[in-house]
Amino acid sequence: MEHFNLKDLENKNHKLINDLQTSFERENELFKMSVMASTNLTLAMQKHNQIEMKLNKTREQTLLILEQYLKNLNTLKTLRKE
Repeated sequence: MEHFNLKDLENKNHKLINDLQTSFERENELFKMSVMASTNLTLAMQKHNQIEMKLNKTREQTLLILEQYLKNLNTLKTLRKE
């Protein structure tokens, strides 16, 4: 009986070692995926920030143009009244 239990334990240990290796490999894959996702997120945030800066500059330009337009419109109104 002892020999049978020993063989069962050896088989179970062998299976556990295989399961452990599989689990380590999966953990490593997930870690790599996590790093890549983090890198992609960082790159995406950098790109977002660049676009946001361009958007802000364009908004400023739009406001300046709008301001000039309104001034010209007021000037036209004033000149038409004269």
